[in-house]
Amino acid sequence: MAVVLCMLLLAADAPVETGACAPVFVNRPAAADAAALTPAAKPFDWRLEEIARDDAIAVKRLTFPSPVKSPHECNNTVWCEYYAPHAAAAPGPAAIVLHFLYDKDFRVTRFVCDSLARRGIPALMVKLAYYGERRPPSMPDFSDSLEMLVPAWLQSVQDVRCALAWLGARPEVDPHRAALVGVSLGAFVGGLVLSVDARLERAVLVLGGGNLNEVLWSAPETARLRAVLSARGLTRAATRDLLAPIEPLRFAAPLPPGTLLMINARNDTTVPPACAQALADAFKADAVRWHDTTHTGLAVSLFAVLDGVSEFLQKPAANRG
Repeated sequence: MAVVLCMLLLAADAPVETGACAPVFVNRPAAADAAALTPAAKPFDWRLEEIARDDAIAVKRLTFPSPVKSPHECNNTVWCEYYAPHAAAAPGPAAIVLHFLYDKDFRVTRFVCDSLARRGIPALMVKLAYYGERRPPSMPDFSDSLEMLVPAWLQSVQDVRCALAWLGARPEVDPHRAALVGVSLGAFVGGLVLSVDARLERAVLVLGGGNLNEVLWSAPETARLRAVLSARGLTRAATRDLLAPIEPLRFAAPLPPGTLLMINARNDTTVPPACAQALADAFKADAVRWHDTTHTGLAVSLFAVLDGVSEFLQKPAANRG
């Protein structure tokens, strides 16, 4: 992984592009209560600077203002990395890629983007709210607070939709073949985007699911948060209400055939298989590809997962199944 990324050469006198995006957000007809997941359709300025390249791809840093104004100024700029293949057949499919909870240095997500780009699929990594440059230096782990977690996810969904509008306007991208790839946290946020955004033609959700409250009260990773909530006297019923604004099953509705592939782990204690199946059923997903592993253990199948993702994104619409 690191070897491939280290092959990228930092670009001297890197070219910079600037422009304005005038987004048009189209919600799916079945999307209910989508207002909090839909940005205002206002033009926004963007800046794209090349930061690395080799003979196959260029990596560019994209920044633009978030459509949501949080209390933290550094969080109000969206930071992305765009992996663009030099030889991509234009226009073609492209993907938004969303990272997982503990990929705080983005090493794995960068590898996913790099791999997709080398397969001819432009890939845009979006750093979710309060990750990377968006996190105040003194901020504690906001995932320990539902009061911060919920608005962060809602902001992230709107940010991703703006990034999707930017990606669809690129000359090398077919706007009718825009896709999303999300892993774990990225699959949950991506599932919300998929629920509402009609311009997202296909998606691959890896290690995602529905019923957030069940994940909260059963996953090993949320043990510290459960302790905080229990100390505050919050019950399962109370947290279900707190999580309702970002519950994937609240928004999910059947999708057109060929839209969604899910990849999950049969022995997952973080996102139990029942939670994954519930979301697949709500979306009428084309398939759930089950791996006989745990949540973190799926990493050993990363190359096989990437092959499946690439194949799904590149198939013609009538042939994706």
